Amino acid sequence: MTGVLVIEGGRDVIGDLHVSGSKNAGLALMAAALLASGTSILDGIPSLSDIENMGDTLVHMGARIKRKSGSLLIDTTLINRCDIPKQLAQSHRGPILALGPLLARFGSASLFFPGGCAIGARPIEEHLRGLEKMGARVRVVDDCIQATAPSGLHGTVLSLNYPSVTGTMTLIMAACLARGVTQINNAAREPEVTDLVDCLISMGATIRRVGTGRLVITGRDALLLPYRHRIMEDRIEAGTFLILGALAGNPIKVHGFRPEHQVSLLHTLRASGARFQIGRDSVTVRKVLRRRSGLGCEARSLLDEWMTNRSCQDKDAHSRCCLKTASSS
Repeated sequence: MTGVLVIEGGRDVIGDLHVSGSKNAGLALMAAALLASGTSILDGIPSLSDIENMGDTLVHMGARIKRKSGSLLIDTTLINRCDIPKQLAQSHRGPILALGPLLARFGSASLFFPGGCAIGARPIEEHLRGLEKMGARVRVVDDCIQATAPSGLHGTVLSLNYPSVTGTMTLIMAACLARGVTQINNAAREPEVTDLVDCLISMGATIRRVGTGRLVITGRDALLLPYRHRIMEDRIEAGTFLILGALAGNPIKVHGFRPEHQVSLLHTLRASGARFQIGRDSVTVRKVLRRRSGLGCEARSLLDEWMTNRSCQDKDAHSRCCLKTASSS
C-alpha cells in the first residue's frame, strides 16, 4: 500500500546514522542569497519538497539554481522581479523569508500569505510590523502582501511581542542593507537563527549579539558577498535518532549534529536509563537495560514537551509509537 509503513519491532538497532541538513535553516539561507549578487553555495542541503519549492520561487525571480554533489548553487546575479505568485507563496512557508531581502535590495516585494504545514497559528504580524517601523509601506489586498520602501529601509529599535523565528530572520536580513543601526529585542534564539547570523556575518554583515535575545545589526550601503556555507543539522531528525537509540540501540552512533542542540533531550533520555558516549559532532547511544517504571513521570513529561514543541512532528511519529509500546509492555 502506498504511504504505509509496517514496522516489526522487538529487535536491536545497530550501526551508524547520519543526520540530514535542516530544512528550516536551509529556507532562510536560500533567501539570504538574495542579499548578494553572484553565486552562493549551500552545502548539505536536504532534498525535500519545501527546498525544491523555494528553489522554484527563486527561479521565478530570475535566479539560477543548480544541484551539485549535495550542494545547492544559487546565482542571484539576474534577479529581475520581486513578486511571488500565489501558487508558489502558498505551497510552503519559505517565500515569506524573501520579503525582507527583496525590500532591502530592491525596495519592493509582493507575495501572498504563506502556506505550509498546519500546526497551530503562525502569524506574520511581527514581520510586517517590524518592516513598517523600518520605513516600509505595507498593505494587504485580497491576501496579497504589497510592500514598498521607495526611500529604502532605515535602522530602528524593534521589540518583538513574541520571539518569532521567521520574523526574527526576516528582520535580520532586512536590517543588513538598511541605513543605520537596527536593534532587535526579544529576538528568537533558536540554533537556526544562529546559523543564519553566522552565514550573514561571513557575507560581510555586521551583527552583534548583546545579552540574551538582543541583536544589533549595522546596515551597509552595498550588497553582501555571496556565501559558501554548510547548513546546520535537522534537530528533529537528530532527536528522533537519539530516541531510537535509547529504545533499541545496541549501540547506534548518530553522526553530523551538535550535541549541545539536544541537551534537554539527552538529559531526559539519560533519566530513563539510556547510556551515551558524546563526541564533538556525534553521540553513541545504548538502549535502556532495565526500564525504570516506564520512562518515569519526570522523564515522560520532559519527552512529551520536547516532541510537542517541535514545529514538524512527522519524523517523531514512529518513535512516539515505539515509546507507547515500550511503556505499556
